[in-house]
This record gives sequence, structure tokens and C-alpha cells, in this order.
Amino acid sequence: MKFLSVVLFTVVVVPLWDWLGVTRMGAYATSFDYRYWLLSKARWISVFLLAFTVAGMGFFGQPTSAAPLWPLVVMVLAIANWAYVAGRDVLLQKRVGYRIPPDYGDRETE
Repeated sequence: MKFLSVVLFTVVVVPLWDWLGVTRMGAYATSFDYRYWLLSKARWISVFLLAFTVAGMGFFGQPTSAAPLWPLVVMVLAIANWAYVAGRDVLLQKRVGYRIPPDYGDRETE
């Protein structure tokens, strides 16, 4: 039962984390209109690394006071790797992707 709950948690939470995190990074970029892209190869790798790390924490994490710290270090490194790759993808879209859409405000037609 633990296997199913950890896998289900990982499959639901990691893609949601990626989508929410990257769209929030894009929202902070005010110089262009960010739209969620399909994942690049580097981002696929970082998301899978993050998913395997989350699953490993679910399987091998020990919620005791004497738990080792190395799984936490691995988790922080996986999140840092994902954040770097996601931020790079947002900046890549700024350079080559969507631009600010035209303003359709109240204008007088001539």
C-alpha cells in the first residue's frame, strides 16, 4: 500500500510542482508574456530526477529524530537542479518565444 501511495503522490505532485513553479517564474518575468512550453530534454531529465528523489524520500525517509541528513541534501540538490533548468527555459522563451501581445484596449478607430 505504501508503494502505491508514494507512486501516486509522486506522479501527481511533481508535474503539478513543475507547472506551478514554472508558470510562477514566468509571471515574475514582466518583459514578455510567458506561456507554458512543452518540456525540453534537460527539463524532462530534471523533472524525472526530482520525481525519483521524491519517491526515494517516500520509500526510504525515516521520520525519526535520528534520521540521516543525506536524503535531505539529495532533495535540495534535485530541487536546485530543477529550478536552474526551469529558469533557463523561461529565459529561453523570452529570447526566442512569445512576445507581448498587442493591446486591445479602448482605441478610437480612424
